[in-house]
Amino acid sequence: MIINGRYAKGGGKAHLSSVGHEPIFGHPMIGTFNVRTSKKITDFVPSIVSTEYGRKYWHLKINGVYEAWAFRWEGSKMPLTTWELVSKERLPDSLKHRTIEIEISGEVSKEAR
Repeated sequence: MIINGRYAKGGGKAHLSSVGHEPIFGHPMIGTFNVRTSKKITDFVPSIVSTEYGRKYWHLKINGVYEAWAFRWEGSKMPLTTWELVSKERLPDSLKHRTIEIEISGEVSKEAR
């Protein structure tokens, strides 16, 4: 499914939690930025669920070019329509200035149908 979103300013602390993704992916991940959409992230079935670390991840393709993961951690107070992105390589800042096309892998959750 493809969803459109826009850059959403965060608290500027994404890079502080980057090390927390390494046990799940086996390599460092970069906290990039947030994207606000009209869809809740929980409307989709996550690709990875880590009960050990209290995180869920959704695999994404951004603008048909860049690979990223949206994640949600237990206790997050971020609105469900704001998707926090991490990636292996930094996503370009130019994405922040236009509509961001998100292709999400996976199914729509039963609750969202």
